[in-house]
Amino acid sequence: MDKYKKAAAWVMLLAAVCIILWLSVDVVSPGAGFDSESVAVMDGEWTAVSRGKSQTVHLPAKVEASAGETVLFSTRLEEQDISVNSIMVKALHNYMRVYLDDSLIGEFGYENETPFGNAPYAGYLIIRLPENWQGKVLTIQQTGYYDNYSGTLNTVYGGTKNALVYLIFKQCAPGLLIDFSIIIVSLFLLIASLFYKWPGIMIQLRAISIFSMITGLWLMLESGGYQLFLGNSPLVSNTIFILFALVPITAIRFVQTYQAFKNNKFMDLLYVLSLANFVIVQILQFTRTADYIETITGSHIIIVLTFGVILWEFIRAHIRKEKQGELQLYWACIVFAVFGCVDIVRFYVGNPMSNSVKFSQIGLALFVLVLMFSAISNIVNDRENSMKKDMMQHLAFTDLLTDLPNRNAFEKRMESYRREGNERHPLIILADLNCLKRINDTHGHRMGDEAIICTGQTLRSLFPESAAVYRIGGDEFCIISDEMEQSQAEQFIRECKQSLKEQSHKVKVDISASFGLCQENGQGADLAFIAADKEMYKNKLLDKEQNNHNVYKNINR
Repeated sequence: MDKYKKAAAWVMLLAAVCIILWLSVDVVSPGAGFDSESVAVMDGEWTAVSRGKSQTVHLPAKVEASAGETVLFSTRLEEQDISVNSIMVKALHNYMRVYLDDSLIGEFGYENETPFGNAPYAGYLIIRLPENWQGKVLTIQQTGYYDNYSGTLNTVYGGTKNALVYLIFKQCAPGLLIDFSIIIVSLFLLIASLFYKWPGIMIQLRAISIFSMITGLWLMLESGGYQLFLGNSPLVSNTIFILFALVPITAIRFVQTYQAFKNNKFMDLLYVLSLANFVIVQILQFTRTADYIETITGSHIIIVLTFGVILWEFIRAHIRKEKQGELQLYWACIVFAVFGCVDIVRFYVGNPMSNSVKFSQIGLALFVLVLMFSAISNIVNDRENSMKKDMMQHLAFTDLLTDLPNRNAFEKRMESYRREGNERHPLIILADLNCLKRINDTHGHRMGDEAIICTGQTLRSLFPESAAVYRIGGDEFCIISDEMEQSQAEQFIRECKQSLKEQSHKVKVDISASFGLCQENGQGADLAFIAADKEMYKNKLLDKEQNNHNVYKNINR
């Protein structure tokens, strides 16, 4: 099985390399795409006025400004070689008004009304231009809501609305595709965990699926592509921060499903801190004390500390040369930590206009691929072990000749009666095949085996399902029932004798059995078994005498 796993891993790696190569080379296919309409990039010289000072900038641009300060960006629109009837810009938590000369043609963020704060969200703004826009001055007035995003202006694009919307789609599609795929796979794993019978793997599958689903949904919404399908951007913006606050909680809970971290005090402490952080962040937001974005540092710290603990445990185990059963977990977390920490650093010291989750998306994809492959491998291994265990269980408690429960199963049943005392009163029936030695000597051991099989099948087919039929010796069988009455048992015994007699004519071998039965009435199952055994041998002697008498009569005829 290991060689098949390695082969599957190499096939997946080869497929990934082929896809990357195809995506990286230039392939021309005229007329096959929907991007036939070009988009103008208006990133030339702009004049930025901030704090009474004017300067020339190129987009994307950031000038010195604090929250609440207004910054003006302006440029003269020149005639383009392509069709342009709209402009598009991505706003980043700024109140924005757009003027063409002195006429207001669009605004953003001013009409936000939510129960938990009216901060402007991040989103794409597409504004329709009048027909005579050429040669006029385009002015974008921005008032920042947060210090980090004040004085920022992304690249402005011009074109038809269809071309601009398709541009948004192209920019967001890779992230949306990756994150949506992760969400779908996580959903299937979550459903699979509900039907998985091994608690350890079930909990682990559930934990990784919930973590991947939460993180994938956060990254998908963070990419901004949701505006292609949803218009309630303030609600989505708040949802993004709620999901991000859940990321460390679900990540730690998943890590704790591994043996190395089940009793880790640092991980337990971080889990409590992540829960407390989530509650505090929601209270601050709902009371309008602080916005989500102003409390995001707490989640960042917990995420960094979590990966720090994982890295420390990995190094410590390596130094002590301990067996690292969770090697895939360590490497997956380290890879995700590196990519995630890059985005965290970029959030504080990088360009706020860049994609703030680009590296996290790559890290999450690698993280989920590694751990899902590991989880699937664990499922396969557990399935194999379960099948082996079931097979060993079957071999241990099943008679290979008759496929009936064997002596071990019988002793296990009797032990249950001994433990329970007189709570149940089973009816015990013993059956012993007659003249097996004569059949073996006369017709061979193969025919003797056929006689044993025939007897076992007859007992199993005629006695009800509630009665357990055991082969407890070479030619001995025992039937135990907690529900059968003695009169019913006697009727079944008569039917069994008649059936064996009929089958004897078919195989031309005399197959018969002697029976003894006893109802347990407080004396205990063992004494009831002994009583049934004595009655069976008594009946066996009577059957033998009757058989000899029949033989004698046939000879005299």
